[in-house]
Amino acid sequence: MTTYQRIQSARAFGLALKAARLERGLSQEDLAERGDFDRTYPSMLEHGRRSPTFFVILQLARALRMEPVVLFAEAVALWRKGDRS
Repeated sequence: MTTYQRIQSARAFGLALKAARLERGLSQEDLAERGDFDRTYPSMLEHGRRSPTFFVILQLARALRMEPVVLFAEAVALWRKGDRS
């Protein structure tokens, strides 16, 4: 995977995370508290500045009260959409 692809995948995950968070009416601070993250971590993820580990995806999904596979699938769909642009 190239650096560009890594950046695009991190951005796609960030967009999926933000959409899921907003659908649930949560602030980034709410998400950080629910997931036991530093308050700045959701922002870094949403802006594609960090790539989550498998465990972080599980924590985020739990905090969002959604299945991890759904969050991951949304990110993959966004990544594929961006890959075709």
